[in-house]
Amino acid sequence: MPVVGRIIPEEKSLEGLLSESNRMFEIPKYQRRYSWGEEALEFLRDIFTVAKHKEYFIGPMIFIDNETQNSNTRVYEIIDGQQRLITTAMIIAIIRDMLYILSETVDDQNLKSEAQSAASGLNRLILLTNYRGRAVGSKFKYSAYDEAILRTLVDKGVVNWVHNYLVNNQSFVPREVSKHLKKLLREMGYGKYSTVISTYLDLFEEIPSLLFGVDPENELILTPEIITMVDMFIEVLQNVKTVVLIVNNENDAFLIFETLNDRGVRLGPLDLIKNYLLMILARETNDNDKITLYSNLWDELTGDNSDAERYIWYYLLVRRYRDSPDSPKLSKKNLYSEIKNKIHTSEDVENFIMDLKRIFEYKDILREKFPYEYDDLGEVLTRIESLGVKQHLPLVFSLILCDSIEPKLAFQYLFDFYKLALRFKITKTNWNKIERRIGHLINAICSSDYEKYQEILIQIMPSDEVTRQSFIEYVAKKRNDNVAREVLVRINEYILSKESRHLRSKQGLTVEHLIPISSSEQYPEIDMLGNILLVDRELNSKLKNKPVPTKIKILLDEKGDDLPLNKIMLENFKQASNDISKVRKVIKDRTINLAELFVEATSI
Repeated sequence: MPVVGRIIPEEKSLEGLLSESNRMFEIPKYQRRYSWGEEALEFLRDIFTVAKHKEYFIGPMIFIDNETQNSNTRVYEIIDGQQRLITTAMIIAIIRDMLYILSETVDDQNLKSEAQSAASGLNRLILLTNYRGRAVGSKFKYSAYDEAILRTLVDKGVVNWVHNYLVNNQSFVPREVSKHLKKLLREMGYGKYSTVISTYLDLFEEIPSLLFGVDPENELILTPEIITMVDMFIEVLQNVKTVVLIVNNENDAFLIFETLNDRGVRLGPLDLIKNYLLMILARETNDNDKITLYSNLWDELTGDNSDAERYIWYYLLVRRYRDSPDSPKLSKKNLYSEIKNKIHTSEDVENFIMDLKRIFEYKDILREKFPYEYDDLGEVLTRIESLGVKQHLPLVFSLILCDSIEPKLAFQYLFDFYKLALRFKITKTNWNKIERRIGHLINAICSSDYEKYQEILIQIMPSDEVTRQSFIEYVAKKRNDNVAREVLVRINEYILSKESRHLRSKQGLTVEHLIPISSSEQYPEIDMLGNILLVDRELNSKLKNKPVPTKIKILLDEKGDDLPLNKIMLENFKQASNDISKVRKVIKDRTINLAELFVEATSI
């Protein structure tokens, strides 16, 4: 187990931590951007409701105590605590600006002076000051993502903007001022910082009622009581406690951070992985543009992607099985640990993120990588997905990551798997059978060993007899229409291939029951796959809800028999006429015939 170096834990209040003179707080390049929304409001409410009466512990904060930056200033590099500290800085900045603004609305010079003095006192918590108490710089070195907006809202403040607004509007109504600030920030091009701005404005509207007892819809007026309440706010910050853990190097800090996170479950795997990857980049390169590029790319890939963790899991599986097909299965809970075991250098990080970029866009990547005459490669992939088969993803990732695969062979891998998927759906075979052999399938793909791949598929493929019988017993009415459609399309393609013909456009093909499904008809043949026609959507709309003889007539008149799948059956139905018993026999016979064709069409 890794051992950390010397740790200096110390209990501090928020006020005590922030009021240390000549102390800066730096957010490392690898940290995620400011992300609190509702959490910031809960934090604010807890401060004013709990800490007002007793000590309130907000959890530990972890810092690296960096070397002296200059003769006067030392830097705490924030490993854990960014969200809490930045939220606190915004709260303090809002109260400070409100005091400055209100001081300009009164004629009483003593009251004005007290308000400005109280505002200057708050400044020392978030700004570096000289011996005269004047601000000379920020106490925060913000992340590159949020620096522009936080320097504007926290360091510079909004006093001048609001003062100009009050010239025309006279009174300070917090909610109205908030609306004005929102409009102004958008006009000034700060729209991309929506999270910071939204949280700041929510705090701006909430603080008057919590601190001053004034509804945000009402005018806020400077009184001696307002200044007393600001003094009380400083006392409240003295009641907000944290344990500061100071370490001397990045590795120790990150180890403690992981341990605390495991116990507190604050960050998900994707956040932990991102922090780890960007920490490596920051450690090995001073190229801020590169760090920002990969950080933004990570956010782009994982931000709105609900499948991100699963994709990373499959990616790691492929890497494992490519080298050793009998590797133990990777638990999704161990994503972060696996990443740490596999990725150690900035080159590893760059390769990993670029691999993910290719994988997250795998449909397009397949089409780009295997173009030429294999345009239907993407279509086969889409058809596999329409069956709801997630287990094909590791195989697809193998095609993307193992660069030696020829387009024709890649198509064959996917097409064989598509046929396997159809059999699995018809026979209700458990997909765990695939999971047990996935390592060997991936290893065969990356080795371009198609014979070995075929051999494994044949071993897990449901037998012909089981497939034939399952097809006959398949309850079409209660199953997924996508499966029935894909089964019939595949059989139709197979018939055409035997006749050396090509299927006309598959777009718009759908399924229609010949004997209509209704509660009054209790024939088991209704549910058989032999009762289903493959037709285009236009023809389907003409057949819908028609009796059997009418359907047969429409099909013959409209040349609905141009799909070979329907042709023989329609010839038989001509003989059956209106005799339902003959119709039922035709459906039974057709089901058996289709079952045989399906077995042939899905053979490897």
